[in-house]
Amino acid sequence: DLFHAYVGHSQIVEWGANIAATYERLLERAHAAGDQTSIDTLNEMGAPPWSRAANWPRFRRVYGPYQRAATTAPAAPVTLSAEYASEEEQTRYSEAEDFSFEHLWGLTLSGPLTEVDLPALGAEFDVPIFIVQGDQDFLIPPTIAAEHGRIVPQSEVELIPGDHFMAFARAGGGASGAANEG
Repeated sequence: DLFHAYVGHSQIVEWGANIAATYERLLERAHAAGDQTSIDTLNEMGAPPWSRAANWPRFRRVYGPYQRAATTAPAAPVTLSAEYASEEEQTRYSEAEDFSFEHLWGLTLSGPLTEVDLPALGAEFDVPIFIVQGDQDFLIPPTIAAEHGRIVPQSEVELIPGDHFMAFARAGGGASGAANEG
């Protein structure tokens, strides 16, 4: 009685499948673009799973430019208020990001976030499931959302234009707009 529906946005479904699909997609795109630097970085890291935390920032440096290049939605209008724009606040933000990484991903990439396996929870839920996915999401490829939708029979998957953060890209649009339409 507490929940009437679940709306998921660009979520990790099963960490191993998510990161493997992203790695393969990036490697394909890097080959197609003749991007030898990214190819070399990905090959040096090897296919996931990884046990070195240092691989994650290297992976993000490859992933970031490809995600930005594929993004068709307008950038979110983000402006830091003066109280958060100081160098001191930016240092605190960076420290908080490091803390989150260490506690969610783990220093050997074996933290709780790497153990996410939604299919293991089962496929029967008492509420409708609505999965909104950016069609240009590199971090959580749309194929992962489609597979989750296939596994959970009462779910509906909708691909909408955008990247990993498409839900935050447009006021009244993206996932928030799609969820409000129904």
